[in-house]
Amino acid sequence: MRIRAAVIVLLLPSLGCAWSPPWRAGRDLARDANPAAWFTPWGGAAVAVTGALMAVDQPLAREARRADHDAGWAKGLRTTADLASAPIPLAFGVAGWAIGAGSHNDRLKAAGQAALVSVAAAAGTVQVLKFAIGRIRPNSSGDSPDAFRFEPFTSFGNALPSGHTAGAAALAGVLSKTYPGWPTWAAVALTVAAGTSRIVDGNHWISDVALGGAIGFHMGRRAAAGRMD
Repeated sequence: MRIRAAVIVLLLPSLGCAWSPPWRAGRDLARDANPAAWFTPWGGAAVAVTGALMAVDQPLAREARRADHDAGWAKGLRTTADLASAPIPLAFGVAGWAIGAGSHNDRLKAAGQAALVSVAAAAGTVQVLKFAIGRIRPNSSGDSPDAFRFEPFTSFGNALPSGHTAGAAALAGVLSKTYPGWPTWAAVALTVAAGTSRIVDGNHWISDVALGGAIGFHMGRRAAAGRMD
């Protein structure tokens, strides 16, 4: 978490240099992270699904505790989650913008810019929600996971929503607008793998993963749409 946040913070200045004028980066971040965008059927559906999934949070968390966390598949999912959460989207963003600008490929350039902005916007939104909601993680709930334990305004490292899933989903959202087809489905597969890993390792409830995915995907699509128009 700290490494991902540090990478995003270090890359934020590059957002202002990625296109002209520089102040557009701040405006784009504000637009893509605008809370008012959630007062839509999409936002309502995301919240409703998150709430419904809370009913199965505890049973799934108990099953996750029985998993062999040292198995090869679990380690593979863990590595995928770490890469998909920020390194892959940010690498795509930098490479996409640079190659697109150099080759006059406006679609690739827009996709790269949107990936950088949406990952940063999603990360900021997730951290604010984690702090405000204060949901305790499954692996911090003692012997009996309590999905309804909340300690608001205590830590930026709380559970709801999942930051790893949001970062991966942001790239999927960008690609769904710019490169629909197999690139989008590949990004969706990475998002599912990242979310699954976070559940299996006890870092998140399934509802955390659902909301994180919705936030990232929505912001990715908004950022891409703003550059494809």
